[in-house]
Amino acid sequence: PAADLGGKNRTVSPALQRRLEEIAEHHNGRVPIHGRLFAQWMHHVHPRWCPYPHMSGTIAPRRAEEQEAVTGMKVSAQSDEIRQHMEQSEGRKSSAPTDGMCSSMWSMEEELVDSVAHERAKTSREHNSGFARAGFRGLFFASAIISMVMALAKLITKDTLMDSVGSGTGKKPAFACVDIGQTYAV
Repeated sequence: PAADLGGKNRTVSPALQRRLEEIAEHHNGRVPIHGRLFAQWMHHVHPRWCPYPHMSGTIAPRRAEEQEAVTGMKVSAQSDEIRQHMEQSEGRKSSAPTDGMCSSMWSMEEELVDSVAHERAKTSREHNSGFARAGFRGLFFASAIISMVMALAKLITKDTLMDSVGSGTGKKPAFACVDIGQTYAV
């Protein structure tokens, strides 16, 4: 759809921005993109590319052939018939809302593609957010302690090696210790 807009950036009307915020409030600050409300919002942003998401079971869509068979009426029109309807509608005031919405059809009825997974994720976020935070804090605290212990162990080992080399006892350390270019033991 962005290519069809001529590569221009679109700004979303304040009414649509409010609608998106309402969707987020409805879902505790998050907007599930696989839900009916977000699809409805997308329909209002791009009415020609995103179909209106009716609630499941509220409509019975048919193909053109099926509609003709059921009603007995033609579902197509000739160009002169189309022109006639266009001429009749000239001068009529449009009933389209002026607040940036493509129609007044907005309902806050939500229907998620996988509502079970959504609820599971919602409850796990609520219950586990404190545990996860505490777990990360513990992990970082343990890492800090281990780093300090390793640094102290290196210092102690280095001091022990330097003492044994400088004491004149004749003990040789098992490995070399280098400090700013000087070798204390080999």
